[in-house]
Amino acid sequence: MKRIAFVSTNDTTPWSGSEELWSQTAISMANQGFTVGVNIRGWKQTPINIQKLESLNCRVVRRWYHVHLIFLLIPYYQRITVDRVKVNHESINH
Repeated sequence: MKRIAFVSTNDTTPWSGSEELWSQTAISMANQGFTVGVNIRGWKQTPINIQKLESLNCRVVRRWYHVHLIFLLIPYYQRITVDRVKVNHESINH
């Protein structure tokens, strides 16, 4: 089975244009039979599209820590066997 993971580093708003793009791609891939994993910042209210991903049996993991810590986790994600990894650096200020 093919697998893909989406990692969003957006920590400023629960939903924006980039989330719309990757979530629609994730939905399409889930409908094609991919196993889809999503790593997002946790929000008090879950965006409707995230709920839709969960209803399609996508694995959604919420982060409750500062976004810059994700870069410490990238080596961990690289050890996970997936076919593709998409990291969205939209709101990262270096």
